[in-house]
Amino acid sequence: MTHTFDPRSGLVIVPVFVAGPGGAETFRFALDTGATHSAMSGLLLERLGYPRSEARGSYLARTGGGATRTAAVRVARFGAFGRVEVDHPLLWLPLDPTSAAYGLLGLDFFRGQRLDFDFARGRVTLSPPRAWWWQFWR
Repeated sequence: MTHTFDPRSGLVIVPVFVAGPGGAETFRFALDTGATHSAMSGLLLERLGYPRSEARGSYLARTGGGATRTAAVRVARFGAFGRVEVDHPLLWLPLDPTSAAYGLLGLDFFRGQRLDFDFARGRVTLSPPRAWWWQFWR
């Protein structure tokens, strides 16, 4: 599936669906290929029914504002680009709810997939990887 973005903007923003015991919503996430884990604002995770006390593990998250120690919650459903994962871990970040993005879509969501950026046209596409034999059928 393909999403469009403003190639002149500082961030590539994509819609991300997150579901929890308190409801489900679509949020603006920054696509971040420098982030090993996807992350979301803790305030919004609480709104979806995930209390901070459910966050587990210990992660060091480095952001533009510095480094912070955090934990992760496993969300019921997490989706973008037409792909949905069940029981996906999200780092709990103290993101400002007035920021341009409410979360970061990191490499953990893209592993095993093909991610293509077209900055000339402002498009980003996620697709399953081609089979090894595809190169012989071109």
